Amino acid sequence: GLHIDALSRGRQCLVNMQTGAEAGIRLASTFTGVPNMLVEQFVLQHPELNVTEVGVDPDEVATLLLNDHVDFALTLSPIETLELEQVAFVVEPMLLHLPDALEPKEGPVRLADYQHERFAIFEGGKDSYATILRCCNQASFVPFIVYRCTRSQRVHELVNHLNACTLMPAHLALRNWRNLPEETRRHILLVDEPRCHRTIYLYRRRREDAPEGTMIFGAFAAQFFHNMNAEITTLLVRCYPAKHDIFLQ
Repeated sequence: GLHIDALSRGRQCLVNMQTGAEAGIRLASTFTGVPNMLVEQFVLQHPELNVTEVGVDPDEVATLLLNDHVDFALTLSPIETLELEQVAFVVEPMLLHLPDALEPKEGPVRLADYQHERFAIFEGGKDSYATILRCCNQASFVPFIVYRCTRSQRVHELVNHLNACTLMPAHLALRNWRNLPEETRRHILLVDEPRCHRTIYLYRRRREDAPEGTMIFGAFAAQFFHNMNAEITTLLVRCYPAKHDIFLQ
């Protein structure tokens, strides 16, 4: 079965995990979107295995894994601990999505050229927020954020309604590329500088006595991220044929 808790309920869910009230595979995540996709796809293929996903703060991840309170953790921040194993990772560009009312500037796409615009965030978790701040900070500005939500299926509509820019994970922005209006496509930009991206990491504690269910999940997740990496590469080549190598090089 599938059980996904909102970030605000994460603390109670962790208590349940620690006391054994929740059975099966335990996944902590520091952001939304990809973790939900991973769990949903896994459960479709393995309905006999129970998965609990819970949102946590990035600084809690290592402790939760080392104390065996969760089996896996998805985070956007690397963890330098020998006792933890990196199961998989994928590097994903963050694309600059402009509202239709804001005409893209001529020449190379520089994030700093949009430093005076309004920004919105459409993914939850501290790591998602930190990723956008880092990209903007590397361009020497702090974004003026006017809207934040944990997850939205209406990003293109909200960008225009709010008249705000956003930095969007490439797989979300490009998957429905062919169905997007030409005007919307023209306003989703691959940034030339700084190199805007995020790295998704999947960790687990090194152990030789892992239950079969967690071994199955680990193998599935590794293949999931391998496929995701290939999909991102394909989408970049298709959607930005003249400049995809900016990110892939």
